[in-house]
Amino acid sequence: MPTWDYRAFYRGMGSALEELYREGFLTHEKGENTPPPAFDSAVFERAGEWIRKRGKFTPEMMAEQPARDVIAETFRVLDGAITDSVSTEMPDDLVGLLENNAFIFSGFKTYHSLNEVGLSLVDKTGGIRPFEKFREDVTKINDKYNQNYLRAEYNHAVASSQMASKWNEYEQSGDRYDLQYRTVGDSLVREEHARLHNITLPPSDPFWAQYAPPNGWECRCNFIRVRRGKYPTTDSAAAIALGEQATPGEKGKIFRFNPGKEMKVFPDKHPYLPKGCGSCRGRVELARGNGRPICTACEAVVDQAREREKERRKATNDAVKRWFGKYIEGQGTLTSDAFATGEMRLSGRSLKRYLGEAASPEAKWMVKRIVANPGDLVHLETSPLGKGKDMSDPVQAKNVAKKAARGVVNYNHYSFESRGRTWVIGFEVVRHGDELFEQPYSIGPKKP
Repeated sequence: MPTWDYRAFYRGMGSALEELYREGFLTHEKGENTPPPAFDSAVFERAGEWIRKRGKFTPEMMAEQPARDVIAETFRVLDGAITDSVSTEMPDDLVGLLENNAFIFSGFKTYHSLNEVGLSLVDKTGGIRPFEKFREDVTKINDKYNQNYLRAEYNHAVASSQMASKWNEYEQSGDRYDLQYRTVGDSLVREEHARLHNITLPPSDPFWAQYAPPNGWECRCNFIRVRRGKYPTTDSAAAIALGEQATPGEKGKIFRFNPGKEMKVFPDKHPYLPKGCGSCRGRVELARGNGRPICTACEAVVDQAREREKERRKATNDAVKRWFGKYIEGQGTLTSDAFATGEMRLSGRSLKRYLGEAASPEAKWMVKRIVANPGDLVHLETSPLGKGKDMSDPVQAKNVAKKAARGVVNYNHYSFESRGRTWVIGFEVVRHGDELFEQPYSIGPKKP
């Protein structure tokens, strides 16, 4: 794409971000005391020097260390907003989902800021800018993205994380309580947000899926749990209409999501984030293995997010094992009518097999949920050992034989609900002498 198209794109993005954040900046300047995030500008300056020496910035360079360093520094700031805002009771796997969202956001923010640095190497006529002029431009770009914009983004991450943490706590009670929308009640409250004050609805009402706060940059709104019947229930349609008025136009609509239900800090439609590859102005290629278009900038960010996820899965394995060693090991028998055999056992070996089958950190931690609340299980079916296996395949036949040798006779499958999702967990049914018991083996979201 010609250079002037890039310049036009970033002029447009700059205008969009200034418009998007403007209301938040005004609120901040009128009295909010949140300190600006301490971004290490030296990291960005080193990336600028790296780009100058290379004479360009391309999407492929997102995989190199100077760009990774800027992503890491941006994420450090935003991750601080998350970890300082969630409650200590919020499960690690849910905190990890918020962090993943912030990491990807940091990656695309870095891409756009470094792309602007690359553009500053040349002037509008194509001539090379003098070194001092380039340095001035890098400082301006750093101030724009990593001071001004980052301040609004940091404060939004605080608010989103706080609301996600509260949602996680409140939704455990289902509709036994109502939720009530609250504003701060001072002169800085936006008029359209003031109209939402005291809306009272159960957590399952569709209003909360779109209009749970924050409903704008620097939005200080909140929601609390109240006893059902203490306050009159708001008409749902009327509440949703007020929510629409509070989030008008394209810049308002991006806030129509619930951070706690979706476990996201930032809205999907933020200008940094790609909307089908090509919009981030990277070179479009085919993603490995799935045939969908993806640009090299997106691929670099996604690959780094996968690296983090791999580390997080390993850390989760270790954390679950520590939980097992502290609370379960040595007393791993659990009796309950919820189990078809009446008894579940959890040993170090069975836990290791379960963790190997559980793909995500959230799934890995579900074993703790089952131990604490076996009554949540709903039996679906019992299937024989070897069902669906091709016994003419030596590998599959050997695997079935190994399971039979350690006493596995069949499988029990159960469903259970957790945070609005239905999961299916499989238990191996083991015969040991005259004893019959089951142990967790596999888990995953229920297929539609």
